[in-house]
Amino acid sequence: MLKDKIMMVANNRLNLTEDFSVNAQCTVIESNVDEKTNQITATVIVKRGTLKIEDAFVSGPNEGRVRQMLNDTGVAVKEAFPG
Repeated sequence: MLKDKIMMVANNRLNLTEDFSVNAQCTVIESNVDEKTNQITATVIVKRGTLKIEDAFVSGPNEGRVRQMLNDTGVAVKEAFPG
């Protein structure tokens, strides 16, 4: 009972819960545009929500859809979560 109250207060004050169903908000670490194909490659960190294949994105004057995602070890993933 005490543990539940502590967790409730911590979650309310520190906003420790995350809603993974919302559109992703990311921070771009680096990006490149291939001038021949006009494709954008970017390294991002997901701050909120879930980033999925086929999600639309806008980064400065560039926009498009997520076609492929790789994790930090180079393995293809379908979703990326905050962190």
